[in-house]
Parts: sequence; C-alpha cells; structure tokens
Amino acid sequence: MKHNLQRAKQIIVVFWILLGITIVSLISELLQLNLLNRFSSGYFDDQSATINDMRQGIIALLNFAVIIFSIIFFIRWFRRAYYNLHKIGVRGLRYSEGWAAGAWFIPFVNLLYPYQIMREIWLETQRAITSNNYIKNANLVGWWWALYLVSNTFSYISMRISLESNTIEELTNASIVNALGFFIEIPAILATIFMIQETAAFEQKLYTTGAGETDLLEHLIES
Repeated sequence: MKHNLQRAKQIIVVFWILLGITIVSLISELLQLNLLNRFSSGYFDDQSATINDMRQGIIALLNFAVIIFSIIFFIRWFRRAYYNLHKIGVRGLRYSEGWAAGAWFIPFVNLLYPYQIMREIWLETQRAITSNNYIKNANLVGWWWALYLVSNTFSYISMRISLESNTIEELTNASIVNALGFFIEIPAILATIFMIQETAAFEQKLYTTGAGETDLLEHLIES
C-alpha cells in the first residue's frame, strides 16, 4: 500500500484555509446585505458601493482559488485511500480505484458514488486494523455528505439568482441566499476536516502494521 498521511495533512491545511475564507465571505456578504438594505431605504453612496464590489470581487476570487485547490488535494487523498483498500486485497468493494476520481465529474453519478466510496474507505480501513466490535459507525460520513449536498445546492441557487438579479430587491434576495450558503458551508468544511483526520488515523495504523505492500520510496520522496 502507498503512504497517504502526507496527502491527508495537506488537504486538512487547505480546508482550514477554506474555512477561514468562508467565514470572511460570510461576513462580507452580511456587510453587503446591510448596504443593500440601506440602499432600499433611500440612501445611496457611490463610494460605498464601489468599495463593496471590490471587496466582494477579491474575496470571491480567493474563495474560488482555494476551492480549486481543495478539490485537487481532496481527490488525490481520496483516490489513494481507496487504492490502498484494493492494494491490500479488501473483498467486495463496489468500484474500481479509478472511480474515486472519476465519479466526482459525472452528473448524477456524483450524487451517490463518492459517498459510497468514502463510506467504504471509512469502514473497510477500520476492519483491516480491528474487529467489527470496535469499528466506529459511518454517521460522520453521512453528515459530511448531507452537508456537502446542501451546501452545493445553495451555491447553485445563489449563482442562478445572482446572474438574474438587476434590482436592489433581487440583489438583496441573492445576498441572503449567499449568506445562508456560506453559513451551511462552515459545518460542511468542519465535517470534512474531522472525517479526514479520523480516516487518516485509521490509514496510518494500517500502514504501520505492515498490511499490504509499502511503497517506501514514494513515501520518502513525498516527505
């Protein structure tokens, strides 16, 4: 099996950064909402509107960049974790190792397959190091996936509303949905971090017990 702890550490750092930017995004969205409420009551300040737009644009670019990094780093870790289960000969896995990456990019398939793969990673990695009596249930994985789907749904809705918003009232509604999306994203990110930390601990124990074939050279290169 291949060492995966370094990838776990990397993605955890990326998600902590994403959490910070999400909190900043939520605060910025609330500031924008306050400004829009002032505009709707008759007050308008062109300078305040310009500063708000600049702030929102910069934060959005930063958020987008970190999201791209989080996707890349997560799938690298996720795929290797599933690869290791195949490598040590776990029987009855639903999918091939390639699906751990490909399933995220196929419509409708990406609503179920990643959850099923993550659940197998969570449970089967534990079964490889302990008896069934001491296995932690997959509730955290379920919460992670539910929060992920809800957060993505809010992101899609807010994007559609924002693109179609022209009046102050429409912009206000879009800002409310955006703020709710960021609010839900916070526990979604935390659930992801905790899930990776727990799974990485299972993987590390499996790695150190010598299950499967260890790729020591790759581990040294990554370190």
